[in-house]
Amino acid sequence: MRGAVIVPDENKKLYLSKAASQQRPEIDCDHSVDYWATALKCDLWKGTLFSDKIDVYDWVLINLNSCMWDLAIELKEKLPKLKVIGLYEGSLDSVCYYSTEEKRKFIQAIRAIDCLGSLIEQGNIFHSLFTDKPVVWLGVPFPINFVKSFRKSLEEKRLNKKIAMGSAINHKNTITSFLAASKTLPNYIIMLQSFDSKDNDFTRELSPTVEIHTPLIWVEYLELYSRSYMCVSLCNRYTWGRINLDMAALGIPVIGTRGCETQEYLFPLTTVRDPFKDVENTMKLAEKLDTDLDFYNNVVEMSNLRLDKYSIESAVQRFNLILNSLFE
Repeated sequence: MRGAVIVPDENKKLYLSKAASQQRPEIDCDHSVDYWATALKCDLWKGTLFSDKIDVYDWVLINLNSCMWDLAIELKEKLPKLKVIGLYEGSLDSVCYYSTEEKRKFIQAIRAIDCLGSLIEQGNIFHSLFTDKPVVWLGVPFPINFVKSFRKSLEEKRLNKKIAMGSAINHKNTITSFLAASKTLPNYIIMLQSFDSKDNDFTRELSPTVEIHTPLIWVEYLELYSRSYMCVSLCNRYTWGRINLDMAALGIPVIGTRGCETQEYLFPLTTVRDPFKDVENTMKLAEKLDTDLDFYNNVVEMSNLRLDKYSIESAVQRFNLILNSLFE
């Protein structure tokens, strides 16, 4: 069977971005839906507008961002034999905030496709409220060994005294993470990404020990953040938890929330129940990671032992099970 992965390139007709023969797992490492093409050794297409050139495939895995809903519906209308598997990104509660028309289109899209591959395993039953089509946990393949190659020694991380944030100051409740970390460990440097230079003065008003950087490509981000001693990410969303997985592979403990699936699985000892109500517990955990090296090492070791669930091999096995069920 021949297949392809389709990801957005807004307002562009579908075009072949990278052929299967060009996929190089040892070079094209990524932490995004695009990486499915590399893991599955298949073609990668980009765009949001239909092209009949897709009719050469038996199946496609399509990123179900909102800009892709019309395309998903059109693929099934014009190519009914094509098996379309959707991968829905974002927070589970996003659908609650869609307009009525957006809700209608979202439901049309996930009912049109043949199978919904969920990003969040615990969200399968929630997704099934909207469709009678199969909903199966899929996630994103993660190049564990590649990320582990960026690991720094514990001694170096303790010397650097840096705390990574889960996102920029105006995203994902980072303001709470920032204040909790800086008030608990004021002698640490807070690592923070900034999308807007206007936010920099405001951030430095909150804490003089902040290191701000502009957005980085993934490899640059891994190199910079591998020097962190811990990460505080009180994300208020119900989602995958990309940075939590990155940090686990880098050997860095994360204080995070149950809403992030990878956090709850990889870091049960440093997972708090609520991003706002558990600030006191967050601060206690940060202090414990700073002072109790046995606890620190236990947190890192537990996440290390659980990483294989998100490996490339495990992801491909999950995808092949979906294919087998669709073509049996």
